[in-house]
Formats: sequence, C-alpha cells, structure tokens
Amino acid sequence: MNSLAQLISERRSCRKFTDEPISAEDILQLKRAALSSPTSHNCKSWEFVFVQDKETIAALAKCKQVGAAFVSGAKLCVVVFGNKAITDIWLEDASIASSFLLLQAADLGLGATWVQLRARGFEGGPTAKENVAKLLGTPSDDLEPVSIIAIGHPAESHRPYSDDRLPWDKVRDEKF
Repeated sequence: MNSLAQLISERRSCRKFTDEPISAEDILQLKRAALSSPTSHNCKSWEFVFVQDKETIAALAKCKQVGAAFVSGAKLCVVVFGNKAITDIWLEDASIASSFLLLQAADLGLGATWVQLRARGFEGGPTAKENVAKLLGTPSDDLEPVSIIAIGHPAESHRPYSDDRLPWDKVRDEKF
C-alpha cells in the first residue's frame, strides 16, 4: 500500500485496459472500499452493481451518447447508484463511494475511470438512467445511476501529477 498522498498524486484516469482478468481478491477489496465509504448520517444511500459479463459491459458502453465507449475494454464495471428515497444527499454519498472505488483500484495497481451517468443519455432519446435500468433490472425508480467506474489492468501509464502542474490559483487561504 502506498501512502495516501502518493496514491492521490499517482492516480490517473485510465481508458485503455489489458485482457488480464481482475482477481476475486481484488474485486472483494473493491467491494469493501465501496461499502466502507461514508454517507450522510450513515444512511448507506448507495447501491452497487459489479459487472464482469463482457456483453453487459459492452452494452454499458452504449448507455449514453458520448463518453462511455471505452468502457467496453474494461474487465469490471461498477455501476454506482444513489437512492433518492433514503436521503436528499444521495448524489454526494454515491459520488464519495465512486471516489473510494477509484482510489482502491489505484492502490491495487488497477486502472480506473469515472463515467458520468446522472443527467446524461441521448439527445431526444432515452436517458442513461433508462438504459441502465433496462440493462441491469434496476428494481426502483428511486435508484439513480450516478457513475460507472470502469476498471482493469492498465494498458497505458501516465506520469503522476507534479506540484508545478497543479492549479494553485484555485486554492485560497481564509477568503477569496
């Protein structure tokens, strides 16, 4: 395990994956990370669908008009849902869980990228929510798909962020 600071610095989005499968142990660790993510008042307003089936992954890659095609190369996709019936903070809870999955994947040496689902779809056509619900059999309209976390062994590498490349002008001390 890397230090958290090193992990954050080195974690980069990965959109190209090898054919190497993800071990059952790594998948279990990803599930633990998702289920350990904090939620408002510990309400656990998120739910997760771990998808390894190639055909289902290929269909997820087509759930919205743009920005998801690369998902077809992932060995694992985690669809992260927020439950609107549990809390009005469902989006934040699911977003935090998505971030935990990204960091856990990086810690395991896996590549991963967040694919935005909420408020996405096809212009004049079905929403990503409708497509995902049909594909995965979402049992309730209260479950809103927030993201797909596409995961696999990276087929490319990126340099870590260095301090000189960080947008320091976006951080202020005390006041604007």
